[in-house]
Amino acid sequence: MAVTANLQSGRVDGVILSLSGQTHDIKHLQELQQRNIPLVFFDRVCEGVTAPKVTTNDYESGFIATEHLLQAGCQRIAHLALPMSLSISSKRRHGYIDCLRKYQQENGAEGVLPCGGNDEENYRMIRDLLASDK
Repeated sequence: MAVTANLQSGRVDGVILSLSGQTHDIKHLQELQQRNIPLVFFDRVCEGVTAPKVTTNDYESGFIATEHLLQAGCQRIAHLALPMSLSISSKRRHGYIDCLRKYQQENGAEGVLPCGGNDEENYRMIRDLLASDK
């Protein structure tokens, strides 16, 4: 929290930020707003804080990417998901699942691989998935 103390001491006029996958407590962001320090989110936004947001349509991106792979002939498509605490993760996953449903694919949510902040664990899960008959 030392960083937000520096921000609150008048060293900045505003903050442009993208949330980390490890962000669970937003108290420091609320404190900045209480001190009238403007916040603007990009990419990974905080749904619990009212502030301008610059984002892409993550649902549509998940849907279009999945549709492209299906139309290219891919039959077993996995979705490597970021932590579900991020709004982009949920929206991309919903686009992926809705597209599979539209094309009547069987695997749906079974193809979602929840990745986290541990690269070794992510590598192991992806390796195991690729080695499996799924």
